[in-house]
Amino acid sequence: MSLSRNLLLALTATLALAACGQSRLNPMNWGSSKRVDVQQPADGGVNTLLPKRTTFSLRDDDEDEDNRVLVSDVTQMRVEQTPSGAIVYATGVAARQGAYSAELRPLGEKAEPDENGVLTLDFVVAYPSQNTPVGGTSLRQVHTARSLSKQTLETTKLIRVVGANGARETRRN
Repeated sequence: MSLSRNLLLALTATLALAACGQSRLNPMNWGSSKRVDVQQPADGGVNTLLPKRTTFSLRDDDEDEDNRVLVSDVTQMRVEQTPSGAIVYATGVAARQGAYSAELRPLGEKAEPDENGVLTLDFVVAYPSQNTPVGGTSLRQVHTARSLSKQTLETTKLIRVVGANGARETRRN
């Protein structure tokens, strides 16, 4: 028993000493962040080692136009109150499988109601460039949501979510 006790004591002392100082065994030294200065090319050109894109996007950044289209059918819509306003949830059925990048897009640049107090949101989706099968309804379901501020809701009487084959709407209580 005394041999295992002495071995345990020696191992504990070794680890305790290794934790002190600049040893590679010290966990505090693992992954230390050292600053690396990026050198600009001498000719003043662009540093080709730096990435051109800084964010990840499913859409090609070279395309400025939005190629999304209205979802075929809007099957469900609900509005839930939040402390900062409300969230509009919508479910739709796409024309075929593979729809992505769903959004409730306002008609204008901002989500603001028209002069009659109607806030219209287009339910848009993007489709893959290659053909995909139609499939069943459950395979084509798409869900999305949009947050609305209290200021927007103050002048809104009706919220309408539009699809290609119809719309769903709800009024304020």
